[in-house]
Amino acid sequence: MLGVSDLLADGPLDLESLARAVAADPESLRRLLRALAAVGVYVETDEGSFANSELSEALRTGAPGSLKGWASLIGEPYYWSSWGNLLSSTRSGETAFTRLYGMDVWAYRAGDAAKTAVFDAAMTDLATRMAAAVAAAYDFPEQGLLVDIGGGHGALTAGVLAANPSLSGVVLDLPHVVAGADQTLADSSARERIRLVAGDMFQAVPSGGDSTC
Repeated sequence: MLGVSDLLADGPLDLESLARAVAADPESLRRLLRALAAVGVYVETDEGSFANSELSEALRTGAPGSLKGWASLIGEPYYWSSWGNLLSSTRSGETAFTRLYGMDVWAYRAGDAAKTAVFDAAMTDLATRMAAAVAAAYDFPEQGLLVDIGGGHGALTAGVLAANPSLSGVVLDLPHVVAGADQTLADSSARERIRLVAGDMFQAVPSGGDSTC
C-alpha cells in the first residue's frame, strides 16, 4: 500500500509532497486520488491538496476500528487472482487457489513470512472490530475459560475478556501465528489472563473450556 492515509493523519498535504513521500508519479497519483475523492475516500481541497475523509481515516495505522490490515490483504495479487477465478471454480468444483498456485492457501502463506504478516494483521483488524459486538451479544459465564480455536493473535479473546473481567482465555493457533501474538496483546488489560498455545486445531484442541469460538 502507498500509505497515503497515514501521511494525511495530521492534515492536508499538497500533491507534490505526497508523491515524493510515496515515490509515485505525481500525475498518476493525482488521477488516483481525485478518483477516490469523487467517491468519498479522500477529500480534495480548494487549494488542490488532499485530506483524509471519514472513510480514509479507517485506513490509518492504529486508528480506532482500522481496516488497513484488511485492505492490505485484499490488495495482495494472490488474493484477488483467486477471486478472479470464481466462475471457473464454481463450474469445475476445484479450489481456485490450489489450481493457480499448486498448494492450498495455508501452505502458501506459511512459506512466506511477509504474506503471513499481512494476513495476521487483517484478521486482527476484523477481530478487534467484532470483539465488542461478540461480548455484548453472547451470554458468557461469569467465571470460566474461553477457548479461541484458530484465534490468531488473540484480538477477539482480548476484547471479550476485557468486557468479562472474571474470565480467562486460551488462544490456539499455528506456531508461526501465535509467535506474533504478544505484540498485539501487549497493551491489553486482559493479557495476564490469556494463555497462548501453539498447535494444529485439526490435530487437537485445548480442553476445559466453558465457551469455545
